[in-house]
Amino acid sequence: MKNIGLYIHIPFCESKCFYCDFTSIPTNNSLVEKYFDYLLKELSMASLKVKDYVVDTIFIGGGTPSILDGIKIEVLFENIRKKYALSNNPEVTIEVNPGTLDTDKTESYKRAGINRISIGIQSMNNNSLLSIGRIHNKQQVIETIKICKDLGFHNISGDLIFGLPNERIEDFKSTLQEIIKLNLSHISMYGLILEKGTKMYSWYKKGLLHLPDESEEREMYHLGIDYLEEHGYLQYEISNFAKKGFKSKHNIGYWELKPYIGIGLASHSNIDSIRYWNEKNFKEYFRKLDVNLLPIEGSELIDKTLKESEYLILGIRMNKGISKIDYKDKFGVELMGKHKEAITKHIDNGLLSDTLDNIQLTRRGMDLSNLVEIDFL
Repeated sequence: MKNIGLYIHIPFCESKCFYCDFTSIPTNNSLVEKYFDYLLKELSMASLKVKDYVVDTIFIGGGTPSILDGIKIEVLFENIRKKYALSNNPEVTIEVNPGTLDTDKTESYKRAGINRISIGIQSMNNNSLLSIGRIHNKQQVIETIKICKDLGFHNISGDLIFGLPNERIEDFKSTLQEIIKLNLSHISMYGLILEKGTKMYSWYKKGLLHLPDESEEREMYHLGIDYLEEHGYLQYEISNFAKKGFKSKHNIGYWELKPYIGIGLASHSNIDSIRYWNEKNFKEYFRKLDVNLLPIEGSELIDKTLKESEYLILGIRMNKGISKIDYKDKFGVELMGKHKEAITKHIDNGLLSDTLDNIQLTRRGMDLSNLVEIDFL
């Protein structure tokens, strides 16, 4: 049986961060209860699609899944085990926000079988956190990590954002120094992106935001790479760093185009060369499940051309790059035959390097990866 990843979306937050364009809404207790019941129904119905697969990674994302009470998480995993075949030791991740965990809830996670915690830290500077609409502070980050470690969680990841409003290079360095003290097993580090429709995008267009310039933002990124690697974190993707043995198996599955099934509002799936996505509107999500239909909004066939483009674009983001042998096995042609012109161009301009087995981004290529990706479309 083939392996598959399972993603479950919890679209609720205590409040929406100023930069967030994910499908999430402020917590509404009656809506949370209704959504959870319908989520379990979809989980059961969708299991028929993956009866020939074994789930080897599970990711509970959001929104803020940790706003659900612990009993709901235990019930969720009871239902997963009833309907899905699981591998012997699946990687099971839940996203949490600092300040939303206590000992009882974390013990429920343990009983449910969760073995990886991903914490939305973003910054260890309280002023920076306020500037982006986060409702936690530095002390709550420390307390949340302590709760997890005290209960035996060793696989803990932290998300960071650099290039925040009014953030200086020394501010980001201070955040890195504080993060290192916490001894996490994995760190994701992203540059701030201003998405249309968010509060921060609106403020930026009105000239109300002071952001680091491009050179400062790149300096922060390079500082992060060097500082994390000095302290034992191996960079394995443009934005992801892990201590030995703690890479995110679920995310690697996405990047390597392994199949995955998404459950919940606005979630996506990729099964048997078909990509489909769920309704983004609660009313439509509930309506379809009420008449025993999966809440699918749309779908597309992933033909060989699209699959190849996605394989190249996602694969080049990983530090190991694109394997020439794996590419030929998948697509039946030589990588340096079909894409020789584009690859040679970017080797010459210093964005790619050619090893015996792989094509990889250089350090400069990581800064300008979009230029490489465009040529793989």
